[in-house]
Amino acid sequence: TLQDPEDCSTGETLLRRARRLASVNVSRTSGRWYAGGSVQYTGERTDSGHDLPSYWLASLDVRYRISQEVSLYGRIENLFDRDYETVYGYYQPGRGVYVGVSLKM
Repeated sequence: TLQDPEDCSTGETLLRRARRLASVNVSRTSGRWYAGGSVQYTGERTDSGHDLPSYWLASLDVRYRISQEVSLYGRIENLFDRDYETVYGYYQPGRGVYVGVSLKM
């Protein structure tokens, strides 16, 4: 996405809004297995006079369907443990690993 995040009343660029954004998602299901991943890019932004650098994030998902009602899943967010800020001074969480059971009733 190429955008021009501008305040229409003042003509100033909106804070924390990147001019360039991109994302790619890929997934595959094979029998009882599902696997997927995504990559997200956010371009440079400005926040209250501070420049926030661009960043890339990647995540992975896997799911195994035991039955129509029960699945096991795992997810890794921020796969490469990137340091990044969406707001100046507030770093986002590092790598996160999640596992669980999904029940459909």
